[in-house]
Amino acid sequence: MSKILAFVFIVAGFGIILTYQNCGQPNNVNKTPQGSVTITGTVEKSTLDGCNTLIVSDEDPNSKFIPFGVSSDTFKNGERVKIQGSFPNDVYSTCMAGVILRVEKLEKVQNNVQMSQPFIP
Repeated sequence: MSKILAFVFIVAGFGIILTYQNCGQPNNVNKTPQGSVTITGTVEKSTLDGCNTLIVSDEDPNSKFIPFGVSSDTFKNGERVKIQGSFPNDVYSTCMAGVILRVEKLEKVQNNVQMSQPFIP
């Protein structure tokens, strides 16, 4: 009986792992062919421990991203930005308010119009 119960727990564990293997990747982002994503959103300076700057997606205000690879001084609270980047699997953060986004290209926008030359880290 205990062998059957152990087998059931092992199978159930694998089922849970397979079900939630992609739960950290938001589905509402514009994906480009190279595995990059493009996010347009608003900068939010965070007061949460471990968080400094978050990007709140225009498409879904519940989707927040932690910009990685650029200084937090690059951003001003409330400004709109368009970021092209990727989701790294080798970077971790103590901030649990969003998903880490490695910034490959950053543009500041206003009313969907690019305001300045793109910043490429």
